[in-house]
Amino acid sequence: MAHAKHGATSGEWAQHLRTLKRSFWKRVRSAAGKEVKAELSDSTVSLSGTAKEMRRPERFAEALKEEIGEVVGFELDDPRLVMVTVTDVTVAPDLRDAKVFVLITGSDDEIAAALKTLRNASTFVRQQVAMNLDLRHAPHIHFVRDTAEENAARVSEILQDLEIKGEFEEKD
Repeated sequence: MAHAKHGATSGEWAQHLRTLKRSFWKRVRSAAGKEVKAELSDSTVSLSGTAKEMRRPERFAEALKEEIGEVVGFELDDPRLVMVTVTDVTVAPDLRDAKVFVLITGSDDEIAAALKTLRNASTFVRQQVAMNLDLRHAPHIHFVRDTAEENAARVSEILQDLEIKGEFEEKD
């Protein structure tokens, strides 16, 4: 009997599937270097493991970073947020929470006021991100001060002080 969709008999169709399954690769290396099982069913190919899971949060975090940067930079009209830059976004594996790292320049009082303003505006930012990215469920956004550049500047300053005092010498 011919298979309705492809014009092959059921025996030919079964043989074709067996051939595909034999020749189909069983393992795939993910970007993280972990092995992932691949399965071939009658009509679908599915990957299970970290290959699919590792890329999605990273891609989603990058899209969130761009969109949150746009919303904070252009749609929030608050003078306290003039010197705010979104530097990084990390997303939980379940995509429900996003930690947004922001670099804020100014005095300690200005930094505290800007963080408070961002935290108060997080609901608006979440709504705008959901609307602009066409998301059914947008993650909860948590703004965190990014101190990496400040720490790097402090380390550079300490190294320069040591070089000036002659305490730091490079050894070959």
